[in-house]
Amino acid sequence: MAVVIPRYAPIFGGAENQCRSLNKSLLATGSVEIPFLLTCRLESGLARNDLIDGVQVRRLGFPGLGRIGSYSFYLSTFLCLLTGARDYDIVHCHTADSICGFVVTLAGKITRRPVLLKLSTNGDFGRAFGDRKRRGMIVGSALKRFRKFRMGFISRNAQIIALNEEGREELIHAGVVSPIVVPNGVDRAAYSPVSELSRQQLRRQHGFRESDIVFLFTGRFVWRKGIDLLLTAFQSFLAKNVSNRSQFKLCLVGSGHLQADTIESQIVNIANQYSDHIEVRPPINPVTEYLQMADIFVLPSRWEGMPNSVLEALAAGLPCILSDIEPHRELGADIRAPLFYFGSGDSRALESQLELAAAHVESARSRGDMRTTYLSDSFDIATVSRLYLDVYRQCFHT
Repeated sequence: MAVVIPRYAPIFGGAENQCRSLNKSLLATGSVEIPFLLTCRLESGLARNDLIDGVQVRRLGFPGLGRIGSYSFYLSTFLCLLTGARDYDIVHCHTADSICGFVVTLAGKITRRPVLLKLSTNGDFGRAFGDRKRRGMIVGSALKRFRKFRMGFISRNAQIIALNEEGREELIHAGVVSPIVVPNGVDRAAYSPVSELSRQQLRRQHGFRESDIVFLFTGRFVWRKGIDLLLTAFQSFLAKNVSNRSQFKLCLVGSGHLQADTIESQIVNIANQYSDHIEVRPPINPVTEYLQMADIFVLPSRWEGMPNSVLEALAAGLPCILSDIEPHRELGADIRAPLFYFGSGDSRALESQLELAAAHVESARSRGDMRTTYLSDSFDIATVSRLYLDVYRQCFHT
């Protein structure tokens, strides 16, 4: 199986981490070989060829986030898939967006290799092929027709995977025939809760007191993750809890590095103003220690697919404050866990959930509750990899 993903390790992110975890799990089954993985060379300091977890990683194209880097990656990927067709039986592309998905599907059509595309974030397929305003009626009309052609070509010639029912409905609406739902998965054993003694040791190591109530966010520092809403809500939350505000901490683990829509400078500025309460920590993979020592996980995303960060937090036994977008709601329907939902985009509603979640933690502490994992076997990466094996076999024999 050849693998294509625009970003890959050592770049951190949900799609990147999910792809890497899936690759390791698939290789462990002994049923899959990965001759190469194609990804973009985002920085000049990254080697063009690397070996990661036993997988040959080829970083293609010119470095950078601009169009030159992107289009050189697409072209190089297309040529690599054509010239290396003898080395693989199927292609798994971890994105279904317009250009990368189209290039991989076209290469598969020419080489007669099955292509599997994954919708990494709900809305990506619709946004990629939706109408966009362009200057000039002739140019705009031509681009619109070409987008429709790409969408139709991908829909007819690739098997597309959705992460949940919302994603599946999006694909059906776009004309995709028989999309398949396969969720994301994590290694539950790697994120399992630890003893109270170990948890307190981790808190001291990371500079937090036993009495602190630590809210945790992990992920990219970008607008769609809703960190701006979290910062606004947390400031109001502190203002309303003057008497005991010293115990409330917000820990943000991640960065906006190599993100075109980063809001990292805004985050750092506010964190500096509230240095006694807001901590910004660099990205780390895995984030296990932060999950095991924190009290509450927060993800106020404006849109998602199936966020790894939430799966990891649930595996570690954390209550979660989540925006009420459909992927979060679908996930909550399958898992028994203390989940606190708020209206997406509403910082005041998020503030109220910060209050409720903090009260939940204090109550659990007074009862001496022990942490337990909330994640079911269906979201374990071993289960997910078996589902993908079934999909590969089905595609290969069709």
